[in-house]
Amino acid sequence: MDSVKNTSEISILSILTNFGCHFSCPYCVYKSNNINIPKTTVDSFGWEELENELKNYKENLISISGGGDPLYNYENNKEFYDKLFDLLDKYNIGLELHTSIVDYTFPYKKCERVVFHCITPTQIEGIVYLRYLLGLENIIRVVFVVQEHFNEYIVKEIVRLVKKYHINELSFRQMIGADGKPTYTLYDYLKNGHKGDWYYIEQSDYNKYFVHNHIEEEYLKIK
Repeated sequence: MDSVKNTSEISILSILTNFGCHFSCPYCVYKSNNINIPKTTVDSFGWEELENELKNYKENLISISGGGDPLYNYENNKEFYDKLFDLLDKYNIGLELHTSIVDYTFPYKKCERVVFHCITPTQIEGIVYLRYLLGLENIIRVVFVVQEHFNEYIVKEIVRLVKKYHINELSFRQMIGADGKPTYTLYDYLKNGHKGDWYYIEQSDYNKYFVHNHIEEEYLKIK
């Protein structure tokens, strides 16, 4: 695949999947806000509708994430990804994968960027081992949702590990409560450090969401 470009002329398209969940996160915006994404299978997924959307994103970047995790139960969903990568290659589109799972069998090299959603700083070392073992040269970002127990020491330890292991990008964002509103743990501290050692992501809908066979504009309104 040729290198892709990501222009500001169109919103990033985000494919939302529902393969299931590992239930290991201490928070869940998907569950607490009653988001409803139909069960994703290769046979029921709206491939024709997705291809019509992808025609608008030629030579650009799209993302894939979840309800649950897009790599959950990957062993049983390889056919889905084979079909997805064929479509992306057809239109020279790069993929940004959002996941909290390290799976040594997934073809990460086919992704333009891999975004690992972490809970603890120690998970960074597992990501680095994956990169070393598979010889990955992708852009790798780690994202931490700021939990209530986070303090400046934890943030500094995350920054230290990111620098030590030469992770490309680091981002922080707030938890989303059952009322759909963000918390503001360490808000001033993280906001002031934006574009320094990390990026601070404000809660907003930056994407268009492809859900099963149609487009949604607002994540929290997917019911």
